[in-house]
Amino acid sequence: MPVKNIPIRLESVHRSPHVGQPAVSLDFRLSDADSAKFSFKPGQYIIIDSGLAKPGEPGKSLKRAYTICSAPHELPRLRLAIKALDQGKVSEHLQSLAPGSQLSFSGPYGKFTLDEDAQAYRAGLCVVATDSGMSAATALLQRPDLVEKQKLKPKLIWLASSDQYMQDLDYWCRHLPTCCDLTFLPIPSPAQRQSETLDLQALTKNLDDATNGYLYLVGDGRVVEVIRKYVNGRGMLAERIRCEYFFNKPKPDDGPKKGLREGFTTGACAAAAAKGAAEALLKGSPQSSVCSILPMGRQVRFALERCELLGDQAVCSIRKDGGDDPDCTHGAEIIATVKLITDNNQIQIEGGAGVARVTKPGLGLTVGEAAINPVPRQNITDMIRQVIEDSPYQGAEVTISVPDGEERAKQTLNARLGLLGGISILGTTGIVKPYSTSAFIASVAQAIQLAHADGCHELVFTTGGRSEAFAMSLRPELSESAFIQVGDYIGIALRHSVRQAMISIHIVGMMGKLSKMADGRMMTHAAHSEVNMKLLAQLVGEAGGSLELCQEVSKANTARHVMELCREHGVHRFADLICQAVASHCTKFAKKQLQVKVTMVDFSGDVLGSYPFALSA
Repeated sequence: MPVKNIPIRLESVHRSPHVGQPAVSLDFRLSDADSAKFSFKPGQYIIIDSGLAKPGEPGKSLKRAYTICSAPHELPRLRLAIKALDQGKVSEHLQSLAPGSQLSFSGPYGKFTLDEDAQAYRAGLCVVATDSGMSAATALLQRPDLVEKQKLKPKLIWLASSDQYMQDLDYWCRHLPTCCDLTFLPIPSPAQRQSETLDLQALTKNLDDATNGYLYLVGDGRVVEVIRKYVNGRGMLAERIRCEYFFNKPKPDDGPKKGLREGFTTGACAAAAAKGAAEALLKGSPQSSVCSILPMGRQVRFALERCELLGDQAVCSIRKDGGDDPDCTHGAEIIATVKLITDNNQIQIEGGAGVARVTKPGLGLTVGEAAINPVPRQNITDMIRQVIEDSPYQGAEVTISVPDGEERAKQTLNARLGLLGGISILGTTGIVKPYSTSAFIASVAQAIQLAHADGCHELVFTTGGRSEAFAMSLRPELSESAFIQVGDYIGIALRHSVRQAMISIHIVGMMGKLSKMADGRMMTHAAHSEVNMKLLAQLVGEAGGSLELCQEVSKANTARHVMELCREHGVHRFADLICQAVASHCTKFAKKQLQVKVTMVDFSGDVLGSYPFALSA
């Protein structure tokens, strides 16, 4: 929690060694008493009261926010890195202070921090900072458990007009973990930048490998937004990207969606319902709510929809709140029936009505058992153990059911995966991020895993049911498990295919999605990528289109409109060139470990183009 008006004393001033560079590092010290009540997380900031009078507001002083550059274990010392900007009265004043000067601050503030569980970053961690955002980036990585316990090698990229923009690279290196990979890339100064013309080619080469892990972006909002949109287009999940805008904060319509509610997974609801039932049995009375711990470590209180004692059993249910995520399980009643036992220390978990059964191998679950994934099983077990600790009971029998689960499952890919009779109980963190469509992504990964177990070495990716039906008619020799609807997540599907050692991928789609893939977009949702009309105009020209047609294409409304123009003017090779560009980008994205074929079809299923070109002959 933030603390107000904490006094601090300036201990020392370290000026930039570069002549004319208005940057300093200030070391402040708290009293032992104030240090005991103040704590912060790496990446957070404080608000300094400069003591300077606020113009036009008598009795009020100027205050400014600064990131804490020192690590939490260095308290009672606080280090701030400060660069004096034009008309920056507070920064100029702080740089002029002599050791021994007294100030006060409030804080800490800010959510630009790493998750408590550092294991999440084993998939990779990349931090990109612009300009003075380097102070926050450096502070963020001062987590001993991040590098020492997890043995991570985070990547830090600094974008600025000079590697002496604040302090030099040597200064930052002294305050970073030795295993951190630091790269400096020059970009125009803030006054010379325009996001529309910003050339980040050197940066994007560094970012392609980062899309597997987590990405933190801090600094100039114009640059941050260019990077965010780029990695979204490369298939990086929105919930793995954190942004902090030091200046040029984008308008709400331009940046990541704010104000959307997080929800809870079916697994989190099942674990909470099971704990509620166990508590009701021990207390001998129905409960109205239950406090459960999610797999990610967060403690949440759930309202119980139903809680009944039925002899030696208790039945509790929770109405799943998916937040603002468009998930077919939103509103489902997740029921846990629990019986506590004294003669066995096992927590036995079964699936009841509305929970799918596993009928095919290759999903990481035993054929015949309920489709309750490992993390939810562990979460249920942990919550029951928490309740029966220090009680006469040693174990429990738990049954999870979803009354309308079989009907809801018709909106999922469960049947294709061999998960029959209901929905799956899923969730690795317990939280559903808004518009992450994490359940769909998980089903894509499972489908590829299942195809591998079925002996498939070639997969056919489609973006929906219609294109899949056309693909099946084009490739009747392949088994049903080889056909996978990947939606907008072509990049994620390619990545999982490489992991499962697939040999060949055949992408079958229509003009809209393929035109985005032809531009290197590995995530094709409308909110994350737009059709590049300049690219389409270029390809029309390569296909033999006239200059007038190319100009008309560059002003077209949609990709489908472009295809109609090409038909009218008899430019037939255009669709083949789109397919070739898609194959090229997907092959590169898969690091040349997959053979990629592409076929474009229209809304009637007729083939418009293909690559290799021989396919359309």
